[in-house]
Amino acid sequence: MSDTFECLVSLSHRDFVMRNHRVHGVSVLPGAAFFDIVYRILRARGEQTEQIALNDVLFAEPVATAEGLDRELRIVVEPGPDGARKVSVHSRAVRDGRPAGEWRRNFTAELRHTAEPVPEPIDPAALKAAATRVRDMAEMYRQAREEDIEHGTPMKCFGELYQGADFLLAELDLAEEVRPQEQGFQLHPGKVDAATLTAFAQVPPGEPFIPMYVESFRAVRPLRGRFYVHVPAVETFSPSGEIQQNDCVVYDASGAFVARFGKFTCKRLRSAGLITRLVATAEPVATATAEPVALAVAEPVVAVSARSAEVLTVRVREMVAEVLGVPAGEVDAHAGFYDLGLDSVAMLRISGQLEELLGRRLYPTLLFEYNDVASLVEHLAAESVEGPVDDTPDRGLRCYRRVWQVVEPALSAGGNAGDLVVIGGEPELAAAFERAAARDGARSRHLPAGSWPLDRERLRLALADAVHERRTPTRFVLCDAAGAGA
Repeated sequence: MSDTFECLVSLSHRDFVMRNHRVHGVSVLPGAAFFDIVYRILRARGEQTEQIALNDVLFAEPVATAEGLDRELRIVVEPGPDGARKVSVHSRAVRDGRPAGEWRRNFTAELRHTAEPVPEPIDPAALKAAATRVRDMAEMYRQAREEDIEHGTPMKCFGELYQGADFLLAELDLAEEVRPQEQGFQLHPGKVDAATLTAFAQVPPGEPFIPMYVESFRAVRPLRGRFYVHVPAVETFSPSGEIQQNDCVVYDASGAFVARFGKFTCKRLRSAGLITRLVATAEPVATATAEPVALAVAEPVVAVSARSAEVLTVRVREMVAEVLGVPAGEVDAHAGFYDLGLDSVAMLRISGQLEELLGRRLYPTLLFEYNDVASLVEHLAAESVEGPVDDTPDRGLRCYRRVWQVVEPALSAGGNAGDLVVIGGEPELAAAFERAAARDGARSRHLPAGSWPLDRERLRLALADAVHERRTPTRFVLCDAAGAGA
């Protein structure tokens, strides 16, 4: 069996999951549905999933569809560090059966075999007897509607919630007309979505939260029929209020273990625009995950002592400024990351850069828990002094900074000097450049003034699209307001 394999999944807007799960009016795939997808793929390949666990699960960006806009998912499993395997899910927009956008990262995880025994069964009757309050699951869906999250019947579960002083037990099942459908799933999306809802049923947040991270997940067999969700503790919130976290365990009707979500973490959805933008165009607005089309020159960044809050502040402000396209001095250390203009994907990228800088693993939720530069630096500096730190400056090479550098194309006499991209200028001028390029055996592409948004990142994408079939080197001609080429 190959160490690396790939699977493509077509997700239609007409799929019952997408039709019956909406966030701010947008059809969104529930994050927990990825677990069913991954486990079904593994079982289809003949793998024994009883001893498999998914760790460090990160929901990077939701998968959304709209009328006329489907998605194609690409799931890749490949070798990872220390005997683990890396799982990644990317998706791209599809219109009329054809790709209409670039691949975007949605889900990552580390897959490992575990020798841990299957957890013991629970006694549902004893837990019910210890409950001090009984509620209907309909309350959870009503609360979700108030937060602008809608569930249709095929994505709902029905039953009762037995709440104790510091625990909750939910006894649930799908609607009778939906039950035959679950035979096609390991973990029916409606069931796992309901399980994650009950994990946060004891302290209503009053606003929408969406999945972001799961420390560990394990499912030993398919989930069929009536089931229980045991939430052994009350959910907790980060000091910033941006993050809520809890564990939940799923059992079958007899009380036998089926699956467990360890440290299931959700982030507050700050605005509807973070969801609606996903389907505003065929390709969502590019964020910090896209790599710049630039010549990367190795410029060493000296590793700094994590003791130094001043140096850390400078570094973090530089990272934020790079994403925003502003001078680092304009980044307010006490303004929230969202208020500065960062989105979730950009914050995850900065978290990764900090890992490289500090040389240690950080929780991906870090920038959401400490959501401004000052509080983040204070936390990192405090953590760094818990153990011994060598006061000798470490000036070893730790990472690279991208540096823009002008590179003159090497032209050979009589050879093709490269294709042209004409930016701005009148159509007549662009046509003249096209004729000149044709005489040289090259091609020309015109980007009229006003045809690209006036921000650096989206202009970069427009240029990349213009030369995606480029022959190196490619020449760019920037025309000023008077129409002259430069």
